[in-house]
Amino acid sequence: MKVDTVIFDLDGTLIDSLEIYYKVLAMAFSELGLPVVDRDIVIRQLGSGLPDWDVLLPKGTRNKEEIISQCHQIILGLWPKVYREEADLFEGVPEILKTLRDAALTIGVATSGQLKELIVELLTRRKIYHFISAIVSRDDVPEPKPSPKSIQECLRLLEASPEKSVYVGDSVVDIQASRAARTRSIAVLSGAGNYEMLSREKPDFIIEDVRGLVDVLDLSND
Repeated sequence: MKVDTVIFDLDGTLIDSLEIYYKVLAMAFSELGLPVVDRDIVIRQLGSGLPDWDVLLPKGTRNKEEIISQCHQIILGLWPKVYREEADLFEGVPEILKTLRDAALTIGVATSGQLKELIVELLTRRKIYHFISAIVSRDDVPEPKPSPKSIQECLRLLEASPEKSVYVGDSVVDIQASRAARTRSIAVLSGAGNYEMLSREKPDFIIEDVRGLVDVLDLSND
């Protein structure tokens, strides 16, 4: 695949953070006196898009909207501390980003994650922020994927055309968003989506993790 621009999802793609999502959700549920949801159910929810609270909450939960609002507030309060302590890059991420930049590709990030300052802090600490020319988070574009708006905004900031760009992500909504944004798509198996889920969306490629980009992208400078 020959492209000029590679835009990445973050969680489950560049950053190993799915266990953090589960941990923080479990902490919030415990604080509210709710039974902790099975890990596999939570990860599957992450892979398919926004959480289905009818699945996550016990059947017959009263005052559901109030409980969901309280859960969101607790998660936002816990997230910065846990993220700073536990979030990290997947193995090989700094090397693959350097490889892409050395091949004169432009690199961007489009994520539905919030608290952009935490993202920048981590990428700076791990010495990869300078590889990335634009970052778009939910702080910038409120509509989460599968809306294509975060990818479209990243394309705008990078002055890149969708036809010459690829979006790399780990979930069904990543592929759906890339299709709506008219970019190519590459799915990775390092995060929330499994092969069966991702293959149904027909991405251009499915790879184990971002290190596999060297095998599917044309990195020549011609």
